[in-house]
Amino acid sequence: FPVTIDEVIIYNRSLSSQEVFRNYHQYAGYYNSSSDCYYMYDGFNSNFPMSACNGTYYLNGSSTTGAIILGSNTDFNCNGATFIGNFSGRGMYVSGKSNVTVRNCTIKNYLVGVRFESGTSNSTATDNIYVNNNYSVRILNVNSNYNNVFNSTFTNSYNEDVYISNAIGTKVYGNYFNSTYSMLLENTGGVPTVLTDVYNNTFYSKTDSVNIQSPNNTVRGNVFDRYYNRILVQKANNTLIDGNTFLNDNNQAWIDMPWNQANYNFILS
Repeated sequence: FPVTIDEVIIYNRSLSSQEVFRNYHQYAGYYNSSSDCYYMYDGFNSNFPMSACNGTYYLNGSSTTGAIILGSNTDFNCNGATFIGNFSGRGMYVSGKSNVTVRNCTIKNYLVGVRFESGTSNSTATDNIYVNNNYSVRILNVNSNYNNVFNSTFTNSYNEDVYISNAIGTKVYGNYFNSTYSMLLENTGGVPTVLTDVYNNTFYSKTDSVNIQSPNNTVRGNVFDRYYNRILVQKANNTLIDGNTFLNDNNQAWIDMPWNQANYNFILS
């Protein structure tokens, strides 16, 4: 047939799906072999452990999926890269997957910065910086269980920094929150959010730092450093509030339901 084919490579073995992915992106100009990193584009779909090439990416994302779509068993290392949206789409999107890590990212101006949904489990968002998102992290839908939000900084989210709904066993540890509303644990459609452990965080929120509307959750060992309500428990029972430090505060913990415990907290002015 009258065509020309160049850059032909013939292998004496079958390539793995990861090798095929890498080769495709390398010839398309999206893989940097010397740094072993990928240049990002809108709708980038990752199913393997990989690093983004450091830089700033203006990716609007999608309102139904995301700018970056991650599969199971993916360690996605942003390598210090910054992702900037236009407030209409999602940044990092994981749906129904497990063992996913999103780390070392700066995520700005998204409708949702990181979204774990629909059965996503045992996944972690860690060591990230979130700025000016509507929601920075959302974990929601039935069976989105045992996920983690660790060691990150949240600034100027327009709604909650971390929103959790219908999820079991989420751990929120070692973060710094500086937005109007930091966390909401919600009971949606009669399916509770339970066994959430909020510990060793610093809250510099402008109003309700932790809003708990679902039973059987724990807030412990945190520092709350601003005025107004720090922990709001409503329509929830069996909440444990333990070992927290409240600085310069008017209202430490406001609880409107019985069967909750507030033990060994420290109020310092």
